[in-house]
Amino acid sequence: MNRTKSYPIVLAVIAGLAACSLMSADQVTDRRMKALQEVLSNVGKAQASQKPPQKAATKKATSSKPVKSKPAITTTKQPQPIAITRVSWTPRVAFSQGGCVEETEFGARNLVARYDAKSVKLTKVLKTVWTYNDGKNPISMSDCKPHPNTNIYDNGISIANGLLQPGKYQVRYMDGSKQLAVGSIRIRTPDPLGNRNLDTISKDVLISIQRALDEVAASRASNAADYCKYALPLIGTAMQANPDSKDMQAMYEMAQAIIAVHNLEMAAEAKSGPAAVDWCFRAQGHAQMASTIAQNPKLKAAAKEYATMLQQTLDQMSTPASKKGK
Repeated sequence: MNRTKSYPIVLAVIAGLAACSLMSADQVTDRRMKALQEVLSNVGKAQASQKPPQKAATKKATSSKPVKSKPAITTTKQPQPIAITRVSWTPRVAFSQGGCVEETEFGARNLVARYDAKSVKLTKVLKTVWTYNDGKNPISMSDCKPHPNTNIYDNGISIANGLLQPGKYQVRYMDGSKQLAVGSIRIRTPDPLGNRNLDTISKDVLISIQRALDEVAASRASNAADYCKYALPLIGTAMQANPDSKDMQAMYEMAQAIIAVHNLEMAAEAKSGPAAVDWCFRAQGHAQMASTIAQNPKLKAAAKEYATMLQQTLDQMSTPASKKGK
């Protein structure tokens, strides 16, 4: 993909969501979709890795001497090692590769773990056990079935009307009393408010997000993401100090949406189709959540436009090429 052509398009289109009031809604949507389609139409699937060539077979030297039989050796069966399962934080209740990290900022609502059991060819129902901060008592236990026609098991926990508390979350996949896989993720503890003024922090957050949007409008993706990453710890402090502030939670979601859009653009440039879809999925989920919980009318409207446009992009990316040409 031509970087000089695609680099400004995605970001400028996203930023223009709140700046095109002189155009009709249909005109704005058509313009955004055409621009995004131009970028995303060239996104290809990640190339499969090639297997190394097999070594040529060599003949073993033969000997005319009689071969002595070796004494039988008894072996002890070694226990099967416990697999490591991936745990992602995600804006939706669905596994996301982009969220597979060791730790993330405070503000997550959903955690989803994935266990790929293809090596042991499991198809049975497993039990998942979630614990918090290495506690003995589970915070969640449930049965888990694999995805249809696969050996992939997904299971998660979520807070519908609140945020997951800081700390370590661990999941175990069990077959009866046998532990098959284990994984964990940590949500960082925000810096305490201390002697700082909450209003001052809130203003700093607003300025940072506004500057991020300005950088998006100017097609400076790296700067936009940096402003959002700077704002996230401040947002965490503000959310913990004032858990009832829905607008601050919406700011968190918008910051994550902007970061995800930047990652979407980079995946598109790298022609990594699965990664591009995943980041678009994440961006849309964050924007959708922001539009749902925001109380400020302007913030809610901007988030809704982001969510709508990104959903249209997801729909477009999932449309078969044969239908796009019709």
